Amino acid sequence: NILQVMNGLDIFIQSSSYGEGFPNVVAESMACGTPCVTTNVGDSKHIVSNTGWIVPIINSEELAKSILHAMNEKESNQSSWIERKNRARDRIVGNFTLKKMIKEYELVWSEGIIKF
Repeated sequence: NILQVMNGLDIFIQSSSYGEGFPNVVAESMACGTPCVTTNVGDSKHIVSNTGWIVPIINSEELAKSILHAMNEKESNQSSWIERKNRARDRIVGNFTLKKMIKEYELVWSEGIIKF
């Protein structure tokens, strides 16, 4: 049950070094209001934007620093943490829903950019 798992996490961490396109698990965690620390692979940076932390690939020191930063924010500033959680969820709801994806495809097709 992804909803139960993601809602049980304080922070979601993805440390991929290659091979990601659109990492659904990042969007799934954000949809549950779980902020993310992720490496800059695939569309991770686009998905997370300013709601979490993006670190360079194959850089364990930066990954560790970002995880500690996230943990410190959660522990020391509850209002900021709640705001971050809400921004993460709002980013997914506002940009990555199935309804939005269908609308975007229809727009592309109606403009004749892609012809079949």
